[in-house]
Amino acid sequence: FQTHANAHLDLEALLLMKKAGCVSFSYGMESASPIVLKSMDGQSQLILPSGWKEHRKLNDAAELQAANFSKNLYVVVLTDSKEDFDHLTLEEHSTITRDRLLESLASFEVKGPWNLNIKGNPAIQFEIRGQAKNYNVVYLHTTVETAKNFYQILSWTSKSGFEKNRPELERVVDSFLEVQTGTASR
Repeated sequence: FQTHANAHLDLEALLLMKKAGCVSFSYGMESASPIVLKSMDGQSQLILPSGWKEHRKLNDAAELQAANFSKNLYVVVLTDSKEDFDHLTLEEHSTITRDRLLESLASFEVKGPWNLNIKGNPAIQFEIRGQAKNYNVVYLHTTVETAKNFYQILSWTSKSGFEKNRPELERVVDSFLEVQTGTASR
């Protein structure tokens, strides 16, 4: 017999299992410690709560990708170097990437923007409710501006699970950090 650590097994249940012929059982536990997920180039990271894992098949262009499958929660981070744009503002980058997302939805409703500060960097966030491939989904589309890059952080879940899971999605987004590379010494 195999179960999860949070399964309710009292003495009566264990005795019934023994009577049915069970001679052993095992259980699994998830780590309560958060996981630091770093990009392959080491320049950005997310802190993932318990239950989240890296998942490299959400978006081919994303530097960071993770999911909590039991809660149906997802996040990807995409990076654009500011060197590739002439004088693009945070709002303009958000509009470009948001419009790309909206093109993929059959119907949508956009709420926001909300101005945020993520680890000392200006950010802008929108809530986007829509339908993708007959599936009702809600995205938090967040754009973060740093000295050298724009980061698009896209987190999402099902429409039915959004209100309950919004705080967890927001924590994952707020955990984003552009990792500072070594400083020059004199």
